[in-house]
Amino acid sequence: MTTHTFAASRHRGTGQKLFRAFANTMTFFLFVAFVGGVAYGLYRFAIQSRTFNVRTVHIEGACFLQEADILAQSGITSDDNLLFLNVSSVRDRMLAIPYVRTCEALRTFPDTVTIRIVERVPKATLVVNNRNYEIDEESVVLREIPSGDPCPEPFITNVGGSQAVEPGLRLEQPEIAQALSAWKAFRAEPIAQEITLSEIAALRVNDIRMYFNELPFEVRWGRKDFESQARRFETLWRAKEKWLPCAEYLDLRFDRDVACK
Repeated sequence: MTTHTFAASRHRGTGQKLFRAFANTMTFFLFVAFVGGVAYGLYRFAIQSRTFNVRTVHIEGACFLQEADILAQSGITSDDNLLFLNVSSVRDRMLAIPYVRTCEALRTFPDTVTIRIVERVPKATLVVNNRNYEIDEESVVLREIPSGDPCPEPFITNVGGSQAVEPGLRLEQPEIAQALSAWKAFRAEPIAQEITLSEIAALRVNDIRMYFNELPFEVRWGRKDFESQARRFETLWRAKEKWLPCAEYLDLRFDRDVACK
């Protein structure tokens, strides 16, 4: 009798547990269905109401680029919904512009996008095959300069190597970086206000040659420490009262000495 009574009680308990499990499962699915329905309703509202459609695009940091060109490159239109706008894609499209060094795209609800850029600044004109290219301080090609347009100084010529030159590329020839460093050091001295640079021939990393309109000779710069070389140039210029007895070249590459021929 004891065994029979225990077995009947166990079956009743099992049935109750199954019912509770079923009820809990149904409750869960009903809850999920309710949440899903609410979410779908909000989704449809967000799409159809146009409350979150982009109405304003703020552009910050533009100097060389036109805001209309930036907006066109971003791909943002008034049909874009701010909730679903892929700001990473906007940033990537902006970084495809050679002039853009960095870009950040930000959403401000309900309807505003801010595009914040840092531009590359033209630092020199690279002359290759009689064509002029703007480059920045990192040797990135910004654009090919149309004939007749003004060119940023200095003009860098005679760069070796077979690397293609086209907008957006970072040029790897070290001679270009050397030429820019020598130019920067020279411009920091007072002599730069008194003579006019016409060209920098970047022949090799240890052979950078500057040509000036007022001087009948070239000035040769070395591999490193351009600041010291520029100071030697300045000191010699003052010591000789702005007249140097050179006919062919002035060589600044020999530590504290200079060679004049």
